[in-house]
Amino acid sequence: MELMLKPKGRFVVVEGADGVGKSTVLKLLLPRLMEAVSYSGVRFFHWKPVKGGVHDGGIPETVPHDPRGTAPRNPAASLLYLGYHWLTFWTGYFRYIRPALRRGMLVVADRYTYDILLDPRRFRLNLPDWVLRVFVKTLPHPDAVLALVADPATVRKRKPELSVEEIKAYQKRLERGKIPNLVLVQADGTPDQVAKLAFGVGLGCREE
Repeated sequence: MELMLKPKGRFVVVEGADGVGKSTVLKLLLPRLMEAVSYSGVRFFHWKPVKGGVHDGGIPETVPHDPRGTAPRNPAASLLYLGYHWLTFWTGYFRYIRPALRRGMLVVADRYTYDILLDPRRFRLNLPDWVLRVFVKTLPHPDAVLALVADPATVRKRKPELSVEEIKAYQKRLERGKIPNLVLVQADGTPDQVAKLAFGVGLGCREE
């Protein structure tokens, strides 16, 4: 096994449309990451690091809440929503992420701040894209963002929450969003194949 990962704490985010296989790939990817570098431990959270939502030791068997609603908020309410989450993201970073990285832990997130830009309808936001980009740009970024992409029709069959058009739009935003440290990972293969690809192409390791 050839390693290029530095032996220190690392913050990794996995993004992708609903149905692309993030949770399954994460469970296969985590042991590879822990074997590649002698991290002092692993800390996991979904979307935002908050009390009760941060788990040490692995990925819990929970079903994340989907905030998608039927009607968008008005612009004023959308700005208030963003302001609240901007503050709580920073608070969570200094309380849960930064201390873990200093202790040499691997911090893994299933989704992160980028979802605000990638899928604003999920959060019922009614704001121009430039505001969402500012929101994302002014928050702390991980060391690597693994963006799983696959054929929209295939993703739709796995999980019908999004239409084919919404999946296409999500993946187009991924490709054009200028997200720092982002690597697109083709997720049309088996979960094990995708995890191996993410490990090699996205995280700088190769299994022999």
